[in-house]
Amino acid sequence: MRSELIDLARTAPGGLAVAHRSALRTLLLLVWTLAIVLDGYTTVAMMGAGISEEANPVAAAAMSVIGVLGYTMAASLLSAALCLLALGRPTGLYSWTVVATIALVGCAKLAQGAANALLWVQLT
Repeated sequence: MRSELIDLARTAPGGLAVAHRSALRTLLLLVWTLAIVLDGYTTVAMMGAGISEEANPVAAAAMSVIGVLGYTMAASLLSAALCLLALGRPTGLYSWTVVATIALVGCAKLAQGAANALLWVQLT
């Protein structure tokens, strides 16, 4: 199992280079990019305008230390790293499970960004 994850991480940069040739990799990259931008932008904009507060106590504590923008940038970098990992070449069931889980996290992040955008529209 460990070797599958190592192989996935090792092949990830190559997956980014050939993402345009794979519909699955292109879709994954698109979903994650849209999710990162939408969630990050709406979070910074709504909190900056005082429209909303962070509900996650751990995120709120981190935001009090490094600021909303700093936290959003750190979370976006982590999200980009997850996306890059998922672009690697899965070689077995374990690595396919990791990629599928990362894809689901990307979809959840996209849904959160869309929910933030809807809330922002309703509150302004």
